[in-house]
Amino acid sequence: MPDDCWATDWMGQEPDERARRRLYLTRELRASDFDRLKLYAPRVRRVLLDEECRALPPRARLSQLTLLADTVLEALTAHFPLGTLLPRLQILHQAHLSSPLHYRALAVLAGPHLRNLSDQMIGHVDPDLAREDSEFCRALAALKERSPGMRFFQLYASVRCYAAMDRAVSDALCGFGQLQHVSLEQFPITPRALAHLAGLPSLYALEVWVQHTDYSAVELDESGGPDNETPFPALRVLSLTQGQPGLAACTSALACIRPPCLRSVTVTSTSYMQYSPADEIPGVLRLLGAPPLCESLRSVTLEVVNGCVRSGDELPAAALRPLLQLANLEMLDLDVRCLVAADDALLHAMSKAWPRLAHLRLGTEHPPPRIPRPPPATLAGLLGFAHRSPALRSLGLHVRTDVQALPRLLREVRPGRGAVHRGLESLGVGRSHLAYEDVLPVAAFLSDVFPGLVEVECAWAFADDEDEDDDGALEDGEEDGDEAARRRRDPHGAERRAEARVRRRWNRVHELIPVFERVREQERKWAVRHGQRILTPADAGL
Repeated sequence: MPDDCWATDWMGQEPDERARRRLYLTRELRASDFDRLKLYAPRVRRVLLDEECRALPPRARLSQLTLLADTVLEALTAHFPLGTLLPRLQILHQAHLSSPLHYRALAVLAGPHLRNLSDQMIGHVDPDLAREDSEFCRALAALKERSPGMRFFQLYASVRCYAAMDRAVSDALCGFGQLQHVSLEQFPITPRALAHLAGLPSLYALEVWVQHTDYSAVELDESGGPDNETPFPALRVLSLTQGQPGLAACTSALACIRPPCLRSVTVTSTSYMQYSPADEIPGVLRLLGAPPLCESLRSVTLEVVNGCVRSGDELPAAALRPLLQLANLEMLDLDVRCLVAADDALLHAMSKAWPRLAHLRLGTEHPPPRIPRPPPATLAGLLGFAHRSPALRSLGLHVRTDVQALPRLLREVRPGRGAVHRGLESLGVGRSHLAYEDVLPVAAFLSDVFPGLVEVECAWAFADDEDEDDDGALEDGEEDGDEAARRRRDPHGAERRAEARVRRRWNRVHELIPVFERVREQERKWAVRHGQRILTPADAGL
């Protein structure tokens, strides 16, 4: 298009990396402009109007989110009511506000060569799209007819959409026979569409929302292929999200999707309603630990988003034991907003069963505000990873830090039995309590076993003020009357300050680990120089 007929401006505040840019017309398009557009249109292969394009290398991607103004869309749809504007278009990535005009333009842009579509709907959903004959439904029907060779199909909405839109998306999926990657957010997939996807030989990534509980293996057998053909034969990546309380729909879909070469599974439940995820998580973990998934899975993520869980819920250690069948597991992340009650025996079994483990997080990123009881795992449970998990880089679990609970020999001599795991860089402890008198012993323990720790993360709250020291006593010059007045002004301040003290203790542990490591290095050099050896628990028969 000529430079004098279009311009761009910034929507909202001053332009920055995340600002949205709007492209609009400065004058009415003439016949000569459309003739020029038709001349150059067959050359266009890619239209990229989003900030997260996956089709180009990073140096060639747009740094701003570009939106087409309604005047541009009206001009295009009016001049090309039935034809295709870009007949050789292969990749179309666009982000836009919810408007019927954008989907009317989508029907114009879609052509027989379109292979890659990413459509991101920003903001609220226009009520006009709720009808069965809306522009959204007609655009997807046209896309199904004109672009049967679709391979990458992504639809995203920032809020929940209407039921008619959900059905239109699933109907469109049933018309694509060469799909390789499907990503749907806020558009739950129907059992019929899932059955169609099961028969596609090229589908390797499936990221969908689910809300039905009647996904069944019988429906998957009706996908059009031979009865003896394996459903989802090439699927490598699977992500299931349930927008309702619980995990019933995810469990039903996971029971049907049993590909022989699946590598990664992500199960997410997002809801603001209160429910207990600990009641349904064991069923999901049993499915993941059963054949054939246990033979190929390398990454497992289970996440509860925005969940208001009941106080006192916990995931027992027995619920995690089915995952011990995953011999090739490299990453396990259970962000379930409740206590994952893994004990020392289970931790040692994990270190034996998963020799390739690199990332393990057991409920430490978003722990519940109240831990119902002291966690069963102790510092001794970490020793198995030091001996058997050379690839481990990130570890997170709740532990009981009472050093007196450890065997005497682990307290008096080197707890790692001579094993030093320098690869572990991050340790997450969630809301594990740490007493003031245990700071030095815990730091000494960790510095001997994991001297390469770069960060020690905890989930204890920050305080607004820092006027108390680590043992909880008042600072010099502060009177008891001042503390009483402060508690009257802020009733919850005492609890917040108590949590901040625990956080400062863990920060102190983090600071002491490299210091103790330097001391141990000096001890080893002294022992070598004098022909002696540092005593380990192995020498004592532990």
